[in-house]
Amino acid sequence: MRIQSDLLSSSESSTKRARLLAVLQAESGYWLQILLSANIGTLLDKSTLSFAIWLRLGVKTNHPHRCRCGTRVGELGHHGLSRQIIAGRLGHAYINDVIRRALVAANVTCQRSLSRKASSGTTSLYRWNNFGIHKEYITAMANWSALGSIILPNVGGWANGLYFAGQVRSEQKSWYDDLKKAPWNPPKWVFGPAWTVLYSGIGYASYLVYEECGGFTEEAVLPLSLYGGQLLLNWAWTPIFFGLKDFKLALIEIVVLSGAATVTTASFFSVNKTAGWLMVPYLAWLGYATSLSYYIWKNNPQSPKIKEIKDEKTNN
Repeated sequence: MRIQSDLLSSSESSTKRARLLAVLQAESGYWLQILLSANIGTLLDKSTLSFAIWLRLGVKTNHPHRCRCGTRVGELGHHGLSRQIIAGRLGHAYINDVIRRALVAANVTCQRSLSRKASSGTTSLYRWNNFGIHKEYITAMANWSALGSIILPNVGGWANGLYFAGQVRSEQKSWYDDLKKAPWNPPKWVFGPAWTVLYSGIGYASYLVYEECGGFTEEAVLPLSLYGGQLLLNWAWTPIFFGLKDFKLALIEIVVLSGAATVTTASFFSVNKTAGWLMVPYLAWLGYATSLSYYIWKNNPQSPKIKEIKDEKTNN
């Protein structure tokens, strides 16, 4: 009894105390002896059983985020007890519904209360002990949305890199090598890894904003639109510099890009601070890249494109 008392007194929150009290009850292990039946929903698959055990132990089941219903979801998955029956949206109380069906089938009284009515449907709440699961955001499952968000900005970078690789790397000395560059200009091999890291960082930042807003909701329109706009500007710089070889236009473009990225970062900060901080290295690199672009424009008044035209006229 003393051990139980010490455990309860050392609990950091009422949730942990409630969990300990539940475990101490003689009936706490009865669910392991339940009759497995697909008809009443007690035949749990491996994943569902794992989630139930995680909830019982108080393990973190998901990343903190904002649900599509607008509710802030904690890392313990307790939001899974609130079931939204709304047109066009998914229900949350997966395990909770399993328990309810089992209790009803066993003629055990189960309270079902309506918490409120929404214009698009009815919201129902099954009252249990504040333990549930938000099935869509399980940490242990592959997060394809996050992976896609990380890959997306890299696609443009990879495409530009492959298409214009010959402008920078060639067996013979390229026109880029002949440019007067800033003393702080890094080796050419640095740009590829640096942009891969930066693109991945801002991609994950966009994912955090997407999750925080509960998907492509009204709240997400502004920050994600700003993000998409600055990403297009980012991809456009390489064709302007290496394709058109217009250093002045490239400088103007990267200045506009830096401004758009700054506004995007501020917007991300207002939604999710982690997402905002993930944009900071990107902003710093853009400032650095702007200085490189300015130096090239200032110290190379005659662009390679003009030289090519003059050379052609001379040869003719």
